[in-house]
Amino acid sequence: MYRIGNPSTLTVGIRATTGLHPSGSDLTSGTIDANTFTTGAGGLWYEILMTEYTLTPNTRYAIVCRANVGGANYVKWRTDNSAPAYTLGNREDSADSGGSWTTHIDLDSMFEVWGSASGSSSAFNKLMDTCRRVFHGASFDVTRSALTLGTTRDSVTGWYPKTYTDTTTHMVIIQKESQKLASDLGYWVSLDALGFTVDGAEVYDLVTDSFGRTWIVEVVKPIIVGDIVQFFVCDLKELSVYGG
Repeated sequence: MYRIGNPSTLTVGIRATTGLHPSGSDLTSGTIDANTFTTGAGGLWYEILMTEYTLTPNTRYAIVCRANVGGANYVKWRTDNSAPAYTLGNREDSADSGGSWTTHIDLDSMFEVWGSASGSSSAFNKLMDTCRRVFHGASFDVTRSALTLGTTRDSVTGWYPKTYTDTTTHMVIIQKESQKLASDLGYWVSLDALGFTVDGAEVYDLVTDSFGRTWIVEVVKPIIVGDIVQFFVCDLKELSVYGG
């Protein structure tokens, strides 16, 4: 978003829909001082915290924004009109404070929504939301090299042959140097780092991050709520560039 003039308070709410249009009052909402927005036409990302509300899966909702001051003071919401990617959504606008709406099916307003899945770990969701907001645009993709041992021992060493199968997975890695972040979430970095993942891992797997650092998985602890594994916490030991 970016501003023209001084639009004062911007309220952002989530509403039900009738057809493609927003309907009814806000189910939940939050506010932000839009006078602090950039005036650059490219816009910036802004975070609006809303009161907790449980959404229903497979249901269409609308994100509705409105400012308090009119006239020459207003907020511009960036759209991606070159290649709209959100096939189930579209832009709507109203010239009469929501009395009627005009549909722009070929335009997407740029937005992100973060929240917690029902029944999942609040600590893990807090971690993921914090990382996504603070490090906006950052990738948590890592290469997981899964270890497989052969069935026949080597005749000289007596070891089983090792092979690794690489896949791209997601993991948030908190190093020893960032102990406070881990402690705030109720965890302690006992080795070189902790790895949080919902994709699973096994002891002795290798994990390589975007900086080319490689970690070996020493311990895997599943975090269970009820009878469902919500995510895994892995104790990681960093391997040196010399293979130590």
